[in-house]
Amino acid sequence: MRSDGGAAEARPWGYFRGEPKNSIYVADALYDDLRRHGLPVSQRAQRAFVDALAAELTAG
Repeated sequence: MRSDGGAAEARPWGYFRGEPKNSIYVADALYDDLRRHGLPVSQRAQRAFVDALAAELTAG
C-alpha cells in the first residue's frame, strides 16, 4: 500500500518506499562483465538471492 492510500503497483524488481535497501559488494571484474553485457546488476542479484533461497528450501 502506498502512503497516499493507493495500491502499490506490482513490479518484480526495484526499490519501493518502505522496502529495505541493502548494499552488496561485487568484484570489479564481475561488475565490469555484467555492465559490458548490458545485464542489470540489481535485478541479477535479486534473482540470484531468490534462486539460492529456493534451492535451500528444497534441499531440506
